[in-house]
Amino acid sequence: MLRNLAQIEAYYWVARLGSFHAAATHLGLSQPAVSARIKELERTLGVPVFTRIGRMVQLTAQGVAIRDCAERLLLLAGDLEASIGGRRRLGGLLRFGVPDSFALLCLGGFMKTLEAQQPDLRIAVTVDNSRALTLRLEDGLLDLAVLAQPQTVKDFRVEPLGVQRLVWVAASTMRLPRRTLGPKELVDRQIVTNPAPSTSFSVLMDWFGAAGLTPRHVSTCNSVAVIACVVASGAWISPLPACIIEEQVQNGALKLVPTQPPLPGQHMFAAYPKAPASQALPEVIDVIRRTISRTRFVEADI
Repeated sequence: MLRNLAQIEAYYWVARLGSFHAAATHLGLSQPAVSARIKELERTLGVPVFTRIGRMVQLTAQGVAIRDCAERLLLLAGDLEASIGGRRRLGGLLRFGVPDSFALLCLGGFMKTLEAQQPDLRIAVTVDNSRALTLRLEDGLLDLAVLAQPQTVKDFRVEPLGVQRLVWVAASTMRLPRRTLGPKELVDRQIVTNPAPSTSFSVLMDWFGAAGLTPRHVSTCNSVAVIACVVASGAWISPLPACIIEEQVQNGALKLVPTQPPLPGQHMFAAYPKAPASQALPEVIDVIRRTISRTRFVEADI
């Protein structure tokens, strides 16, 4: 019998992240502490579970053989802890990916609330578009991400957060017909949006594509906050989340451009691995939900 689950937890994160250093950073431990746990595990099992290749490691055949068992053990441990009640105290590093809109509206409140509840938890935030965040999640570089329109990914859970409305916006000074516009009226305009393969870029191209058109002048920028500033300068229009431009619409820097058809809303989700070390994440997602409820990040019920 293994004396505790610490070796299993260390094994899991070394296997997932590919190095002792990365696992130690994630767990909030020193690298020698992680190495000691792995040595103890190997001594208990009587077989090596990793082969070291420079700074990286690779699972041995025996290491691969125990992976499913180790995951089930940690899942059961998480279920046991949850069943006896009480808030789980989290530690180590949470690698959290968010889109610009969440960063602008919710990140400060989220981090403040989480720090009050879990003072031992450290957070490393990556801000990027949903497609890039999905790839980082699949590569094991993130533990949790807020995503738009995520594809079903094996071994990941997705939990709905609501729907984010997209709108066309332009500078208040831009001369546009005073009526509802369609793809034909906007196809020749200067447009700025997130670069491909972002969800925003796909929504834009699909909106025109449904009318058999391709926009002729599309520039890109990876920051929606910067895009909003560029649009306010007067030369461009853009499809942007309604939640991030409300203040600029109210102060007259931007105006909404009514269109038919309207841009489709983006369904927002929290995504995280099904793996056992993620059993504490439901509490973090609860903080995300409560933070979102105090903003206009999504407009549908969550």
